[in-house]
Amino acid sequence: MKMVHLTRTHPPHGRCDDGKKFYQTYGVPYRMSTCLHMCRNIKVVDICKCRPSENIVDIPFMDKFSSLPVCSLAAKSIYDETAFHMEACEHYVYYQIEENSIKCDCESACRETVYRSTLSGRVWPKESYLREELLTLACSGSNFSYCPYQPMAAIQMDYFNDNFLKMVIYFEDLNFEEISEEPLYDGYRFLSDIGGALGLFLGASILSFVELVQLMVEILNHFRHIIIKYLKNKSAGKKKKTLITVKPVQRSKVKNRVFTVSKIQSEVV
Repeated sequence: MKMVHLTRTHPPHGRCDDGKKFYQTYGVPYRMSTCLHMCRNIKVVDICKCRPSENIVDIPFMDKFSSLPVCSLAAKSIYDETAFHMEACEHYVYYQIEENSIKCDCESACRETVYRSTLSGRVWPKESYLREELLTLACSGSNFSYCPYQPMAAIQMDYFNDNFLKMVIYFEDLNFEEISEEPLYDGYRFLSDIGGALGLFLGASILSFVELVQLMVEILNHFRHIIIKYLKNKSAGKKKKTLITVKPVQRSKVKNRVFTVSKIQSEVV
């Protein structure tokens, strides 16, 4: 055997089931095969009102339906149309599930440990091992008093080859393989691509964005000063103007020069 640990991605990048709700409901760890068997059993109970004949998953959850008759046994013990309808209903439900007409919605587990196995075999035991070791060991610890008196020629090897089995289970390696799924394109990579495209086509960088913000602040500050100045001038123009008139005076000569005092206007603000 070889252990393989699988880790799948969660939505929206992948489809998997973490198994928490399944364990709270049925009390067993989540596996896709277990989910399918439970779906088959529950669909038969809900539709046919009898217990499924092939109850592969033996869990305490199914004990609550112990009062219902078994679908296949009901047809043999009760000779009426209802009993035969239960057995036919069970096969019909299985057929509908296989045709995907009845959906079970069983996804792969998000975290799963799989043991991959490799089978190999050969004929066992050999005749020498059977005569010298296996028969002596088998007959010594039992009440078969005739074992030592059996003639060795009468032993049929085919019989022992068909009825003796030796199974050896071992790990192929002392390490394990881990397979993890990762999203091909996530939000961080999307932002990185946007920054790279801006840097390539516009020459933009973080300093460029800071300079752009500074430019916008200066433009807004310039318009603010213009608006304030305009409002001050507008408010000053609404005030009343006062004219002061100065009458002309007589002409006078000072060093052959003539000065004329004319009308003087002044504004009082």
